[in-house]
Amino acid sequence: MSDSTEAKMQPLSSMDDDELMVSGSRYSIKSSRLRPNSGIKCLAGCSGHSQVPLVLQLLSFLFLAGLLLIILFQVSKTPNTERQKEQEKILQELTQLTDELTSRIPISQGKNESMQAKITEQLMQLKTELLSRIPIFQGQNESIQEKISEQLMQLKAELLSKISSFPVKDDSKQEKIYQQLVQMKTELFRLCRLCPWDWTFLLGNCYFFSKSQRNWNDAVTACKEVKAQLVIINSDEEQTFLQQTSKAKGPTWMGLSDLKKEATWLWVDGSTLSSRFQKYWNRGEPNNIGEEDCVEFAGDGWNDSKCELKKFWICKKSATPCTEG
Repeated sequence: MSDSTEAKMQPLSSMDDDELMVSGSRYSIKSSRLRPNSGIKCLAGCSGHSQVPLVLQLLSFLFLAGLLLIILFQVSKTPNTERQKEQEKILQELTQLTDELTSRIPISQGKNESMQAKITEQLMQLKTELLSRIPIFQGQNESIQEKISEQLMQLKAELLSKISSFPVKDDSKQEKIYQQLVQMKTELFRLCRLCPWDWTFLLGNCYFFSKSQRNWNDAVTACKEVKAQLVIINSDEEQTFLQQTSKAKGPTWMGLSDLKKEATWLWVDGSTLSSRFQKYWNRGEPNNIGEEDCVEFAGDGWNDSKCELKKFWICKKSATPCTEG
């Protein structure tokens, strides 16, 4: 943005960790939440005094919406109760920002279909990418995700209905909107995504919970195809998380078997099962009834089962570290 009244947008990668400036308002990011110091209404409602242009209002809102979703991603790694409160607060912030901005965007006259089509395309791509940054929440948090998704869909429709083309003499302003949207989308693409979409983050790792069923060997292959391993358990916390998550779906393969030598349990990476995990076997297991050589999550613990049976499976791989620049 080059107008003298428009604040320059800094790349997200170089933004100060503690606070940022948007259209003359200062925002601070602390404890995974957005805190407006001078009020949300100033973003969209101060145009009468400072003559804040429509271009800046639109871009400022999209920028803040992106920040709210990025913060939401970080909040997803906090305990469930606190996480839900933070998500609800972010949803309220997003709703208020939407209402404030869309109520003040004037309906202009004139048409410039070529540039309007470009702006529309950029808005759609930006919205899609923002939605892709939202992690998949489980249980009670699914409703929050659905509400945020609905808010963004309504926002796009509202903006596209109210932001009609500028008159021909203002084509340069439309070009500025288009260029800034392209820049914002580029910066958003650079943001670190710890796990692929449809994977769940925990303790520095990403987990994929299958929706279909395969035998144990095919499950091993499926994980290799996505550069992961059939899940190996390294901690009690990880075990608890995986056991609870798989229990709702049904018997689920893990990367443990005694295929190489009876009663010698090895993970798919060749490491031996630690004695501290023996407590997770279900009562009477492993019993090797009918050549049961592969291990599954079953009920509240582990069970050895026939490897040729088809079951759900879990893949695991390290999360992608965030890098600067």
